[in-house]
Amino acid sequence: MERHNLDPQRTYETGVNQFTDWTQEEFEAILGYIPSEESNVVQENDVNVNSLGSVDWASSGKVTAVRNQGSCGSCWSFSATAAVESAFLIKGTTTGHLSTQ
Repeated sequence: MERHNLDPQRTYETGVNQFTDWTQEEFEAILGYIPSEESNVVQENDVNVNSLGSVDWASSGKVTAVRNQGSCGSCWSFSATAAVESAFLIKGTTTGHLSTQ
C-alpha cells in the first residue's frame, strides 16, 4: 500500500479497510461478484478528448465521499445518488447527502 501510494502516477490511494484481510474468494462470495462474459467497453478512436480540456471535479470539491453500501447489493443506487449529488455541486447547489433508498 505504501509503495502504491508513493507512486505519483497513481490516481488513487489505497489503505486498510474492512476488506483488507479478505481473500479474493471471500470477497467474491460475500459481495456477490459475477464476472462479465463480454466487455461493455466501447472505444471511440476518432474522438479527440484532449481538445475538450479537462476538469478534476474531485479536487474542485464537486465529488462526494465514498460510501459503504455494506452487503446491501444496490451499487446502482449508490452510484446514481453520488452522480446526482455531484451534478448539484457542479451546478452550484448544495444538497447535503441524498438518500440512497
